[in-house]
Amino acid sequence: MTKTFLCLAIVLTCGVGVLQAAEQSPDAAMANRYLQAARNGDIKAQYYVGALYSAGAGVAFSDAEAFRWFSQAAEHGNAEARLIVGALYTIGRGVPQNYVNAYKWTLLAADADLAETRNGAQQLLDILTTRMSPDDIAAAKRLARPGGATASPPPASTSGATKAPAPSAAAAAIASTASVAAVSPDISRNPQSADDYLKRGNAHVQQRAYADASQDFSEAIRLDPNNARAYNNRCWTRVLLDQSEAALADCDQALRLQPNFVDALDSRGLANIKLGRFDQAITDFNAALRVKPDLASSLYGRGIAQMHHGDKISGGMDLANALRIDPGVGDQLDHAGIR
Repeated sequence: MTKTFLCLAIVLTCGVGVLQAAEQSPDAAMANRYLQAARNGDIKAQYYVGALYSAGAGVAFSDAEAFRWFSQAAEHGNAEARLIVGALYTIGRGVPQNYVNAYKWTLLAADADLAETRNGAQQLLDILTTRMSPDDIAAAKRLARPGGATASPPPASTSGATKAPAPSAAAAAIASTASVAAVSPDISRNPQSADDYLKRGNAHVQQRAYADASQDFSEAIRLDPNNARAYNNRCWTRVLLDQSEAALADCDQALRLQPNFVDALDSRGLANIKLGRFDQAITDFNAALRVKPDLASSLYGRGIAQMHHGDKISGGMDLANALRIDPGVGDQLDHAGIR
């Protein structure tokens, strides 16, 4: 969300509570304005209040309150809020996990005008389909029909609840359909193939065998010292292994070999977060987003860095937008300790 739009929203709502706001911190004053507008039925303000509670910006942090306000915006037709509510039901944040409700709200979001929201909704629907029974999906579709959007929620679905979360956008560059077992024979036949080591390293990442992945990426680099992809993949893997200083060196080398390499900028930003270097992380994410504005992992990472840096308003908006684009973006980043 652009700062211009935020400023416009503030101007539209600042006619109420000026005296109270004068005695409050800037974050609290902004939150007060949005809250008053939200209570008066402003749907956009309800969406923003959800983001404020999710960030603890100007209000006490509360997943439950964030969910409540996102839900109000969703019930009034805000497509972005509907997708976020679907994501919150999926992961059980601020509300008990319920795949039927998650599918219902995500299906409603799939009709959004904004292409990014439609794409994010389709991605989450694909994830939910793998976790739900046909009967649960049918129940969710019935709830999504006219008149069903605000129906009482069904009992929480547990079908597929133990399945692993979908990989986030941050790891998309090293996703692989090849298994370790499928690639290993190729390496035995041709041990000088950097590409095969790169493929097997990617397969190890998917299995969360990060130390093995790092070894394969190192071998790919030894065989092909100019392989920017191998340096980036080892950078991301080293972030997961809490080897963030070494990760930075890898990302720097990837960017020397391939300037403006979006994946390397994104990975380096994550490494800088792990090291507590939030200014540098924001710089990296800004550079990545200039090239690819809808990269959810960079939006999510920048949101976390901004919140650590004290800019909770912008941070909360970035987190909300990242979830709208890729509802599963937080899964692998949380696993990596990016929070």
